[in-house]
Amino acid sequence: MKRLYLNFGDPSLLVTIALAGLGVSESMDPSLIDRPGGTGWFLLMHFEQSAEVFSDGAMRSVQAGTTILWEPGMRHWYGNSVRGWSHSWLSFQGTVAREAITASQLPMDIPVQLDAGQVVAHYLELMYEEVISHSPADNLILEGLVQLLLRDLSRRFRERGGAPALPEAISQVRRYVEDHLAEPLYLSVLAEHAGLSVPHFCAIFKQHMTLAPRQYVEQQRMRRAVHLLGNHSLSISDIAGQVGYNDPLY
Repeated sequence: MKRLYLNFGDPSLLVTIALAGLGVSESMDPSLIDRPGGTGWFLLMHFEQSAEVFSDGAMRSVQAGTTILWEPGMRHWYGNSVRGWSHSWLSFQGTVAREAITASQLPMDIPVQLDAGQVVAHYLELMYEEVISHSPADNLILEGLVQLLLRDLSRRFRERGGAPALPEAISQVRRYVEDHLAEPLYLSVLAEHAGLSVPHFCAIFKQHMTLAPRQYVEQQRMRRAVHLLGNHSLSISDIAGQVGYNDPLY
């Protein structure tokens, strides 16, 4: 078992890569861990034994070999209350991390059966060695390892019948939305970033995302707001401004 904690604060969303911590085959006594507000970090977790995971409003039993990727601000509720269990995990953030997640097309906050224990352990071991063997660790190496891990998991997901990769135009729009939530996000602007007419863009976006563009923007704004509510130094009006709700009536 290997475990490493590096950063307990809120991450800067401007850094390319930051690791809060990682664990490789970490053994746990019978227990359930519950973080109702999640953290400010993405959390990737692979369960090596059967476990229980909160997803889509309910606790669900999952088999060994299940992986889940939580967004910042989403509830972490997981473990096994009956018997001991082990898991590998990575808590991370940064612009490169977010781009790699978008490109991977892995489902967020939903457990998936990937049987990727060796893959996850391999890349986490390399990250662990980079951090403990070099001060400071080389960010380019860490960026590459995170990208390779997510890409490998994405391939497994697609090979097992997961959703096909998004067109690059839609991926670009998703990244643009995430980086500009504080600004007005008009359909004409989003369509321009996709290189499509507004009607064509709306049709393609909903086909691949199952949400209309406006619905997707509102969903991302609300998720960002939930995360920012954990920062008690920000007022409601400050949070509203950071997610594009500048009208005081919001």
